[in-house]
Amino acid sequence: MANLVFGFGPKPAAIMIIGERPGAEEIKFGRPFVGRSGQFLTAEFEKIGIKRDELYITNVVKTYAMGNKPPTKHEIKNFLPILEKEIREVRPKIIILLGNTATKVFLPECSTVKRCEPKTIKGVLYFPMPHPGSVIRGYKKTVEAWEKAIENLSSTVQKY
Repeated sequence: MANLVFGFGPKPAAIMIIGERPGAEEIKFGRPFVGRSGQFLTAEFEKIGIKRDELYITNVVKTYAMGNKPPTKHEIKNFLPILEKEIREVRPKIIILLGNTATKVFLPECSTVKRCEPKTIKGVLYFPMPHPGSVIRGYKKTVEAWEKAIENLSSTVQKY
């Protein structure tokens, strides 16, 4: 069982996905987004022509927390240099930010992912989306925000 889960995927990659932190399944297998959220993400992205093996997938924080608690500011600060190194190595054109934690790291002006629009910074498009785990739980506004984001992502990816 791994204690840390680092990013996985091709380098470079046109699209990079950044989530919050690994869950229990990710710790068990040593790879990001392999649990229910990852399976959902893979299926949803394949519907719009994005293949998982073309993506670099990582998290802001590389460690699991009991109860899957959101990362603290201290944890984010400690892991940020690793994440920044991953971004430099991957050289993505689009970074998909899954959930509020990842979104607030890169787009701190956003109060919530549901109220945040994609933004280009230094030639990279930062694309906030609800976390798949929230969508799976079936929260109506989150599901609606996910559906809108997937539609927007589909048309955006075709431009890149």
